[in-house]
Amino acid sequence: MILVLILLLSLLLLDLQIHSRLLYLLHLIFHYLKYNQVLLQIPQHFLLLKPYTQFLP
Repeated sequence: MILVLILLLSLLLLDLQIHSRLLYLLHLIFHYLKYNQVLLQIPQHFLLLKPYTQFLP
């Protein structure tokens, strides 16, 4: 996992044009993992919040 991050970071430095896209992708991946971890810890809270999530963009 750390090696993959280092590889991606090196790619970011190589091409500035794709810099924002890869950074955004990493951002989404980390938030997705963090979100899943929270859901695993508190699934009952997620079920309580689920009816309200349909109104979010």
